[in-house]
Amino acid sequence: MTDAARDVSAGDADASDADRDDADADINECTAGIDDCDVNATCTNTAGRFTCTCNTGYVGTGIVCADVDECTLNTADCDANATCATTDGSF
Repeated sequence: MTDAARDVSAGDADASDADRDDADADINECTAGIDDCDVNATCTNTAGRFTCTCNTGYVGTGIVCADVDECTLNTADCDANATCATTDGSF
């Protein structure tokens, strides 16, 4: 399984030039709290942009991440004599 990442330009965020000391300076949308990444995603700042990538155990766009149910997908490595139980981001 692969996780998709969403790359968003700073122009897509809700920051205006008035919020910047220098209109050409990079704003770290991740630390400024103006990214729209899912709570189960990691925000990564890049020059003039940011990306959202779902954390391990989750799939989606990074803006929306859903838990992977390893038990239902039979991807869990539980012993044959064990009962698989899914948890958030794991099993």
